[in-house]
Amino acid sequence: MDQKSGAQISTRAFVQSLIILFILMMIAGIPTQIISAGTYNTIEVNGRLVIDPGSFHYIPSPNYPSWRWFLAPIEVLFRPDGQTIIVIIVFLLMVGVSFAVMDKSGLLQSARLAF
Repeated sequence: MDQKSGAQISTRAFVQSLIILFILMMIAGIPTQIISAGTYNTIEVNGRLVIDPGSFHYIPSPNYPSWRWFLAPIEVLFRPDGQTIIVIIVFLLMVGVSFAVMDKSGLLQSARLAF
């Protein structure tokens, strides 16, 4: 029984996942420099704000430096809606810790043997 418990990830797999995240951030950031920015106006219908489909117009594109592409995941946490994202992250961490505790206690192994 020299088997380690929990998920095992190698250094190579960790570096590969970081490279993939870097490439995805570049893929998401490049179109912000190429595609023109635009917006729709909203109108109130029956007490609700809805988008007016015929109101699209172009707006000046913000000139963000490329290094901000990499800070965007952190900057989003400090926005007004960032609390929702933080709650989701904490929930996922709690689920992960719960499975780690069940794995360390042997509960997952015994449940697997029972079924």
